[in-house]
Amino acid sequence: MAVRDDGTGIAPEHITRVFDPFFTTKSAGKGTGLGLAIAQGIVNHHGGTICVTSEPGKGTEFRIVLPTDGLRRAERRSRLTGRRCPRNHAAEHSTPGRP
Repeated sequence: MAVRDDGTGIAPEHITRVFDPFFTTKSAGKGTGLGLAIAQGIVNHHGGTICVTSEPGKGTEFRIVLPTDGLRRAERRSRLTGRRCPRNHAAEHSTPGRP
């Protein structure tokens, strides 16, 4: 599943931190910075991955991949341990024009 917008994008200096608990660029009282950290925890618990790509001025895309193969949760986690997001959807960050 992918969710994409055509907004302002995420600044390169922030993209590596978007899944960090309590990280926010909003002013005090406007957000806790927990939403993406919680989403990542839920997706990981189910053996999946959540990745983000963003380009300032062009928008952001979050992609969630969940297993659909009927394996037990523990088996899925062990099989997916260490699996990274596809090259063009890095969990850590994405630099436009670079793999």
